[in-house]
Amino acid sequence: MPRTIRLYDLNGNLKVDMSSRITSYCPGHNCVRILDRVTGTLRPCTLQDIRETAKVYEALANISMSCSLGYPGNVPAEDEGAATVKTLFEHCTKPAAILAHDEHIQARILAHLSNLAGGYQNLGDKPIALELMGPISPLRLPAEFCERVINAAHHRLPIVCYPATFPGMFSPISVAGAIAQSSAEAIAGVVIHQLTEPGAPILSGSAVLPMDMRQADLAYGSPEYMLKGLELQITSAPSAFRHGSVRAVRIPTPSMRRLRQRPGQIWRSPRWRAHHSWITSDFCLAAGPAR
Repeated sequence: MPRTIRLYDLNGNLKVDMSSRITSYCPGHNCVRILDRVTGTLRPCTLQDIRETAKVYEALANISMSCSLGYPGNVPAEDEGAATVKTLFEHCTKPAAILAHDEHIQARILAHLSNLAGGYQNLGDKPIALELMGPISPLRLPAEFCERVINAAHHRLPIVCYPATFPGMFSPISVAGAIAQSSAEAIAGVVIHQLTEPGAPILSGSAVLPMDMRQADLAYGSPEYMLKGLELQITSAPSAFRHGSVRAVRIPTPSMRRLRQRPGQIWRSPRWRAHHSWITSDFCLAAGPAR
């Protein structure tokens, strides 16, 4: 398992170093709908929205990465992922967090990233993106997921392997049960990845998402959502530190506000003295051993 992961911009400059004590930030990703900044209404995302937000990411010094604001509904579904990645890099030189919904879309995205980086060897040496993917709860590793994990490992493109578990629906309803299942799912993905290419860059993690049992929907922003995110981090991250792996934990935005983390500030936890972190609107990626 890698002790750290580094990401670079299109000019070859280091933008994210997960062994650093300086916090890096990445925006959240892939909203089903977005809030129109002009009309104030909720609507589907378009490729123009991706283009505009990419320009904002490029202009903001304390944002270290770019990411898709939403799913652009004005392009064919099979072209959505590749078109999003192309648009992000056309308007932002910073490394991107990307999503490919199957191995065919992933192949197109990898080919484009390779062209931008100057070849697959350069892409592996100085990665300009990381891919988000995960098993399907409960305890399923679909063939397309495994192929994407293996492809990324071969090319040494960093990935985040994390399942999204719904307690009471796709996992045990208790926090302990949900954490145990999601940890097993994440570890299974890590094993496939590391058997393919030992030492290839990978981050593990989990997203425990409580359900609104009345509406059978995700209770996003609820107290349970925030508590489960923090409990997951407290219980699972120290284990990752002991094993020297890189750990990703999903934490809801309201909790992040309470942490009052600023660029360059070290988050000091009562459970371990300090860790290296990459904070997004709802992600904390921790790298390196506890000190």
